[in-house]
Amino acid sequence: MSTSKLLLWGVIFLCLEIVIYCEFIMYSLKDTSALYVLIGIPAALIPVILGYFYKSKNENTEGGIVYETVMHEIKNQNETIDNDSVG
Repeated sequence: MSTSKLLLWGVIFLCLEIVIYCEFIMYSLKDTSALYVLIGIPAALIPVILGYFYKSKNENTEGGIVYETVMHEIKNQNETIDNDSVG
């Protein structure tokens, strides 16, 4: 698993933890003053998710490392099949 994917999941779980904790506190204290904390959840999630999507797009398009690696493997497989069918 790539580091960026681990970071993405870490931020998602951290944000879920904050939401659950705030909901628990608001329910147990019967006080909604902790609601302002929930505003920061999208502010933390959106840049991380957009950064991950940008990185993933760059890797999986022509010229990206993942795309080029897969294309090279396919080319090698086709050459092997062609050589086996000829010989």
